[in-house]
Amino acid sequence: MIFFRFFLTLLLVVIHTSSVAQSEGVVTLHWDSPKFMTVLDDEQEVLSFSGAYYDFDKHDYPVYLKKIRLPENTDEVNVTIDVVEKSRLSLAEARIAERLHPVNTLSWVISYERKIPYLILSYIPFQSGFKINRFNYQINLSYKNVDVLYRKASVNSVLSQGDWYKLQVAEEGLYRIDYDFLKGMGLNPSEIDPRKIQVYGNGGAMLPEYNGEFRNADLVENSIHVKDQDDGRFDVDDWVLFYGQSPHQWTLDDEKNFKHILNIYDDHNYYFLHIGNQIGKRVAVFESDLNSTIEMDYYTDRKFHEIESTNLKNTGRQWFGEYFSFGERYPIGFDFKNRIKSEPLRIAARAVGRSSSSSSVNFEHGGSKVLELVIGTQVSASTYVDDGEAFDEFYSNLDRIELNATYDKMGNSTAFAYLDYVEVQSKCDLNYTGGQLFFREPSSVGPGNLTKFNLTSTEDNFVVWDVTNPFLISEQMVDESLSFTAATEDLKTFVIHDLKKTSYKTPIFDQKVPNQNLHGQEPADLLIITAPEFLESANRLAQIHVVEDGIKVQVATTDAIYNEFSSGKQDLVAIRSYIRMMYDKAEGDEVPDNVLLFGDASFDYKGIGALKNQYTNQNFVPTFQSEYSFKLGPSYCTDDFLAYLDASEGAQATMRSDGMDVGLGRLVVQTKAEAQAVVDKIEAYYSQESFGEWRGNICFIADDVDEPWEKRLQENIDKIAESIDTSFHNYNLSKIYLDAYPQESSSGGERYPDAQQAIVDNVNKGSLIVHYYGHGGEVGWAEERVLEMDDINSWENLHNLPVFVTATCEFARYDDAKRVSAGERVLLNPKGGGIALFTTTRTITESDAKNLSEAFYNHALPEKAGSLLTFGEVMRALKNDLNSSGISTTNKMKFTLLGDPALKLPIPQNKLVINQVLHANTNEPVDTLKALTKVVIKGEVQSADGLVLDSFNGSLKPRMFDKTQQMQTLSNDQQDLESFYFNLQQSVLYAGNVSVTNGSFEFEFVVPKDIAFTDGKGKISLYAYNDSIDAIGSFSDLYVTGFDEASEQDVDGPSVHLYMNNSDFRYGGITDASPSLYALIADASGINTTGNGIGHDIVATLDDAKESSVVLNHYYESDLDSYQSGFVKYPFAELDEGLHRLKLKVWDVHNNSTEAFTEFVVVENPQLILDNLMNYPNPFSDYTRIHFEHNRPNETLDVQIEIHDLNGALIKQDQIRISNSSYANSDFTWNGTSLTGAPVSSGLYLCRIVVSSLNSDEEEVISNQMILIK
Repeated sequence: MIFFRFFLTLLLVVIHTSSVAQSEGVVTLHWDSPKFMTVLDDEQEVLSFSGAYYDFDKHDYPVYLKKIRLPENTDEVNVTIDVVEKSRLSLAEARIAERLHPVNTLSWVISYERKIPYLILSYIPFQSGFKINRFNYQINLSYKNVDVLYRKASVNSVLSQGDWYKLQVAEEGLYRIDYDFLKGMGLNPSEIDPRKIQVYGNGGAMLPEYNGEFRNADLVENSIHVKDQDDGRFDVDDWVLFYGQSPHQWTLDDEKNFKHILNIYDDHNYYFLHIGNQIGKRVAVFESDLNSTIEMDYYTDRKFHEIESTNLKNTGRQWFGEYFSFGERYPIGFDFKNRIKSEPLRIAARAVGRSSSSSSVNFEHGGSKVLELVIGTQVSASTYVDDGEAFDEFYSNLDRIELNATYDKMGNSTAFAYLDYVEVQSKCDLNYTGGQLFFREPSSVGPGNLTKFNLTSTEDNFVVWDVTNPFLISEQMVDESLSFTAATEDLKTFVIHDLKKTSYKTPIFDQKVPNQNLHGQEPADLLIITAPEFLESANRLAQIHVVEDGIKVQVATTDAIYNEFSSGKQDLVAIRSYIRMMYDKAEGDEVPDNVLLFGDASFDYKGIGALKNQYTNQNFVPTFQSEYSFKLGPSYCTDDFLAYLDASEGAQATMRSDGMDVGLGRLVVQTKAEAQAVVDKIEAYYSQESFGEWRGNICFIADDVDEPWEKRLQENIDKIAESIDTSFHNYNLSKIYLDAYPQESSSGGERYPDAQQAIVDNVNKGSLIVHYYGHGGEVGWAEERVLEMDDINSWENLHNLPVFVTATCEFARYDDAKRVSAGERVLLNPKGGGIALFTTTRTITESDAKNLSEAFYNHALPEKAGSLLTFGEVMRALKNDLNSSGISTTNKMKFTLLGDPALKLPIPQNKLVINQVLHANTNEPVDTLKALTKVVIKGEVQSADGLVLDSFNGSLKPRMFDKTQQMQTLSNDQQDLESFYFNLQQSVLYAGNVSVTNGSFEFEFVVPKDIAFTDGKGKISLYAYNDSIDAIGSFSDLYVTGFDEASEQDVDGPSVHLYMNNSDFRYGGITDASPSLYALIADASGINTTGNGIGHDIVATLDDAKESSVVLNHYYESDLDSYQSGFVKYPFAELDEGLHRLKLKVWDVHNNSTEAFTEFVVVENPQLILDNLMNYPNPFSDYTRIHFEHNRPNETLDVQIEIHDLNGALIKQDQIRISNSSYANSDFTWNGTSLTGAPVSSGLYLCRIVVSSLNSDEEEVISNQMILIK
């Protein structure tokens, strides 16, 4: 457990250990036949039983897993298994079992989730030659009761007041701060009382990942030396001396050899200079009267060489230096002082390489090989390199050890290697010759050891400091024989120095630190951790959540966290320590629910590649990187690391079973503009403009079948879709299964253009969730590229943003500094895209993709979860469930949330209920809708509790669906496979726009002639909204079949008026390359949008290209309270410049049709253009409307209209400013009066339009004649 000493005070803790309790259960397994599963695109036959779990990272056995909640005071657990029934393996099963290696069949761990312990029991049900059919398990528990009689006292960070100055050091040493240095920081040294100078800093290496290990909770004051401080003045020749530690760490192995650990996050340490009101901590003199048990006149010095230059696959923590391929020879030197030449040097090194046969990196000294490092040969198409590690000893008569590193390919011309590190350590005499001499000796360490260190020196004046604990540095008393004695039960670090000004290093002044106080923050529902660059947007987002959700929010910058929790240097554990502090402070419901990481991340913590201009630095808020770095499969990045908050969690070894204690999400922004745009999207997600029936739509997309096993892609996603469709009728499902669309060949390979367009249309029209299941990568979906970067960037759906669920590979690899992934683009698109993604960052298996997909809906849909959870809560529940079923641990951590974790799916909680379905002519209830029957539907708006909301006044969007239809795939790439059949309810019989008054609604429509004449039930889908709330509902107990013989006859086609962009458009007008079709449609019987009848769709054809005609049934929207009129609006994109012809064909419900035509001109001229100035009517008597067109619809324009007579005299003038308009404008009218308001006489007049652009200072003029008749 971590003790936050400056935050949490425990006055009294009493632990009682109770008697042992027992729990037991009986399990029956239902074995299936062996089955094939896909692991990294390889088919693998495995043994199987119902509900089996597989962890292919460890073995291929099926595993029984069970998650059991334990009492909160559980101390220890022991589990036993008794086999009740078993049966011999069949021949097929035995054949599979032969290739499986023996493993421990029973294991268990305790996993904590939000301070509650759970037992995760794992059992592989096999005994030699037998499979277990039934077994009993027994759980034995022992308890501990912890009584905390006084719990917490919150205090502030030391940085909360006073002046603080941050100093940077890069290596171990004693550092001097003198008069000039203080002046350079902006201080006046003569005003400083040197007795009150303090230095704070925790120095050292990376923070320990395991939560149970101690780390300081805030900055701690260090012992320092201040020259001549007692006079109370800081004079010109005074100075401060402090001990600075290296950011890298040395540890001792079991043989007491030194081993270095490179800091993966930072190459510097930081210290904080403070001039306060208190006397500072100083180096104290330690007077020893200890009797030594051993003596030492030597020490072990150690050096390492490690260059971080290359991350081989842009993943994981491992970086490498020198590259060997063409006979390179790298000199590497180490300087030692007073080496004992009779003692051997120890050399250790590690390297990686790629070679199909044995190869080695060799180190030479003095012409002799001193180490041969053999590199493994376990490489493949997916595993880039193998590694090798070795150590040896050698002798030398030199203090400077020069090594030469070379690579022996052993005949393999394509082999190459990278050096990771080389370490050298040597025994040296304790002989001080000036400057600083740091020493420590592993052989001095032992229980009860008191070591006498015997020094030699040519210097007359020096001191020895024990700097083992920088917070309590002590000066050792050296006797006349130059010896001192110290306790060495643990390894001690000493430094000899001479107190001469020139002997010391100089730190680098980093910055003056503004006061901060994260330790004083109170727990909140949402914690936002942001890069300083995005603080303004983070604060804005926090306020949005306070206003919209009524939650508490705390915001902290990464710099502030590093200052208080990792002594100023970057360290991922510091971020978790901040979250843990808030978690430990909280009681009950105060525990934070979610953490938002505001900023992108990178595999390159230190910006190594950015410094070489290989890419920009995007490491704003770091993420956890796996140790493995040689291929994408086993490697991963994850933010889950930050959510493991209980005392027994957090280490890499425990992450496999650790439970997430908070929800986590990330906004992968890299610029202030992106940060602002993403917050704009979140604000829009809450807005009333985002109300819409899209909130009930879910779109499922499945990859096609390129290999036989891939049929599971369709089968698995369809099972999920069907489970939702059969249980929860409020959701309207669309299914875009690629193999159900015609495949086309192109120069770039096979493509599905219709499916690709369907995806784009579904996003633009709006879906609550868009779920893709199949192959993918950083640039899109599927081998056929059904989703590409251009598609994502084209989306303009700011007010109907879906959540994307992508069960695919590395679609959102946000830590790749060399590319912004397609998944990130979905979130970053400022005009639309997605509001969030539950997505993958690395390759995962198909079986895990299935389990992730299923688990998502268990928690995302309130009907299943029991309540509407935030995105972060969904992810936390999903991950914690997967601790005990269905997914390998590594793949679980590859699933991430890109988005704001405090958001919720905007699923309406109010209900829409249909009370009556009546025949319009008889007013009698009906349970069957027949073709051409006119029906009346009545209903009401209810609260979630079923109370009528009689104050609700707004709009209703009813949609009547025909029966479910059976669809089938085309087996485009696997003709030998049977088609896959799936159900889809997509034929819309009626789509309306209805008023809701005082909580009640009523609408009518005529059932189209084109219903599917088979038996079955249709569905009425309902969505309603007003200025503040919305509601959803459905009614599916209604048959659709038969024909109404008494229906009224209708032989007239619909009325259709076709425009571009809006009704101001005139035939032959101008547009840009992305105009919208706009049509006003009316018919006494209603418009046919079913899609059931062959050729009876609303169809748009551009330039007579019938093969690319577009069906617009789903783009038709009824006018308010009318089933007889409405409009269609459909966006085109990237049309060629020039003249285009557009045809629109529309059918009514009696299958009468009408065609309408128009022409328009696409103009891409960057200059301001005016065209088509006209007035109508012309001639006129009472008034005329003046119309003109321009090519700047998205700019602000000043428009001046002038009416002149034929002599040029100005008769009338008006001016208006227009913005975000269409290409056509008809806002001006003239009633035939003059500037004074007097009527003018009949005659011919000249209309002149002057348009000025405020964006570009351009101005254009157009004029035309008009006739006034009185």
